[in-house]
Amino acid sequence: MNSMINQLPHDIEAESALLGAMISNKQALEQAVDLLETNQFYLESHRLIFEALRDEAINGSGLLDVVTLCDHLRSKNQLSRVGGATYLSTLQDCAFNCLTIESHVGIIKRHHKARSLINSASNAINAINAHQDVDDVQARLMSEISDMTKEQRTKGGSLINLTVEAATKVLSLQRGEVNGLMTGIEALDDYLQGLKDGEMYLIAARPRVGKSTLVDQIAVHGGQKGPVLILITEMSPIQRASRQLSAMTGVPLTHLNMGLLSSSQREMIQDVQCGAKKAPSGVYVESAAGLTAGEARFVAKKFAAHHGKPVLVVLDYIQQLRALDPRAPLYERTGEKSGVMRNMSAELDCPVIVISQLGRECEKEKRPPRISDLRESGKLEEDAYAIGLMHRPDDEVQTKVVFNLAKHRNGGEALIPLTFKPEVFRFEGRSRMI
Repeated sequence: MNSMINQLPHDIEAESALLGAMISNKQALEQAVDLLETNQFYLESHRLIFEALRDEAINGSGLLDVVTLCDHLRSKNQLSRVGGATYLSTLQDCAFNCLTIESHVGIIKRHHKARSLINSASNAINAINAHQDVDDVQARLMSEISDMTKEQRTKGGSLINLTVEAATKVLSLQRGEVNGLMTGIEALDDYLQGLKDGEMYLIAARPRVGKSTLVDQIAVHGGQKGPVLILITEMSPIQRASRQLSAMTGVPLTHLNMGLLSSSQREMIQDVQCGAKKAPSGVYVESAAGLTAGEARFVAKKFAAHHGKPVLVVLDYIQQLRALDPRAPLYERTGEKSGVMRNMSAELDCPVIVISQLGRECEKEKRPPRISDLRESGKLEEDAYAIGLMHRPDDEVQTKVVFNLAKHRNGGEALIPLTFKPEVFRFEGRSRMI
């Protein structure tokens, strides 16, 4: 077995002693399973043994011996791959070298991180030698290194200590300040109380109700606080910018497209052109057309590597992302995309707004939309911190839109009336709440 070991950083003695302690002691088993991941072990045989111990700890009696462990590995045709019963007995003999679980876990983690750094650097060197774009290579390397600094799981702890931490965060706020990113639309902010870092928000509607306009407006407001990324799957970035030009100047898009401008309107557009009236500099638009959810996630992480931690990421819209397996059932494809977006919000530690298309049932039945109208809604509903369903109460009146806050994990639900100005791509919150 030793002949297979190459020169990457590792400590076989630490791994052996820890696994031996896990076989011999239930407390050691539970601690190690909570602190380590399978891929952090250097030897494949040790990964297989750790997985077997973890599986038995979760699904079995929680206490193993060599005989039970042999039986488990034999049932998976893995016993010979780990060196047989003789090697497992040797591991148990190594347990006395494990003075503390934490010290050996720390050794294993440090060597795994060192190997990961070497692999990332090697991949970057190979990519440079293959004449790949230097900025892309840099962003990928920074993203991988950033991932190494994050724990796989959110750490918990004593409830009283966590409560003290929460109290400290509250006391750090100024009077009336909200712990979250405000949307800039007063009626929404009254209920949402700021978009929270690490959470996914879902906004859904039928076409032409204004969902893209709403998220653009929220993004522009957020851009005053820091970098914002909008990932779009349908129109081009320059088309999106034309809508923003209309929102900034109040000139209808139809007039902009045809050059039908009054002298005052032309002056306003010239002010934008020369920078006298500045467009939001913190908001960036990237095309996600034809991308999978994982590829869109990489674009967002590349953005973070270049511009710093984003205050908001927007995806418009989720159904248009390409599925990894186009033959899978629709609910599986949607669930896979939703899970990636939910994980991305945690990885980037910022709010992520995902736009979704509603099914036709609400139109056919001439009623306001419900969460069940979300296309294959199960995973989307589960992953979202809050869900807003937009609709027009009267199809003949385009300016009146209701934002139905149908789910809000830590707050109340509400029907929030908004005024939509479709000709200039703007929303306003009306003062009266339903």
